[in-house]
This record gives sequence, C-alpha cells and structure tokens, in this order.
Amino acid sequence: MLYKISKKLVYIEGKNNNVKNYINDLNNDIAIELNKEESVNKKEHYLYNILDVSFSTMNRPIFLLDGEKIIYTNNKLDTIFCNKNLKLTDLEYFFKNYFFNSNYIIEKIKANNNLLKLNITSFRDNIYELLVVNFKYKHKNRKMFIFNNVTNIHNKKLEIKHNKENYKK
Repeated sequence: MLYKISKKLVYIEGKNNNVKNYINDLNNDIAIELNKEESVNKKEHYLYNILDVSFSTMNRPIFLLDGEKIIYTNNKLDTIFCNKNLKLTDLEYFFKNYFFNSNYIIEKIKANNNLLKLNITSFRDNIYELLVVNFKYKHKNRKMFIFNNVTNIHNKKLEIKHNKENYKK
C-alpha cells in the first residue's frame, strides 16, 4: 500500500513539476510581451512629444479636435483669433463666433472622413483656406485644422478679374 501511495506521489509530483514549468514558461512569455509593450509605449510617447513640438512651432494657425472639443491650439491660432481659451471650447462655438456660414462649415467638417479643403470667410473679412485632416493620435481618431490666410491672393484675383473686365470694355 505504501508502494502504491509512493508511486502516486511520484506521479503527482511529476505532473506538478510539468504544471510549474508550464506556468514559468507562461510567466516568461508574459514578461517578454510586457517588455515589448513598454518599448512600444516609450516610442509612442517620444513620437507624441515630437508631434507636440512640431504643432506648437507650425507657422500656420492650427488646432486639434477630439470629438467635438478642441484639445490643442498653437500660439499662432491664439494670436490671430485673440483668444487664449479656445482649447476650452467646442467646434460649433469656434466657427459660429469667428466665421460666416458656420452651419455650412460644420456640416462639411462632420461629413468629412478623410481630407477636407474649404475656403471660409471670417467676420474680420479674412479668407482662409481650411484644411481638415483626420489622423490617429494617442490611440484616438482626431482631426487637425490648418488655416492658411489667402485673403491677399483672393483680393489679387478679384483685382485681376476687375482689370480684365475694364480692359475688355
């Protein structure tokens, strides 16, 4: 009887060692995956820091949108629109307070899934070429709005058109 019990204990101990080895292998695999994930997170963090620096130093006014909320504005946008608290506002507030045809602009932006290029006129009679780009940032879909002031170009085109019509007359 002791012999049978001893055999069973050896068998159970062997199975126990197999389970321990299996658990150790799983723990090693988990540790390797965690190290890979940590490495990827560090690289992503570094990339996001580069994006933050590049966004803040862009020569054009820009802002980032997350859902309906403005989450980032660069200094150029704050200066042009004379508002330091734009990042606390939402999309509708911004366009309704600074641009004509705001409902049309907002509809176009919401319907856009990739890239949107649109000329818009501000209440200060400046014409901007608005470029809206969709991208992923910090694992979320975001939109970046880039404003290019094309007022001078637009005025020159009108002047050329007017001069051409006068010349024809």
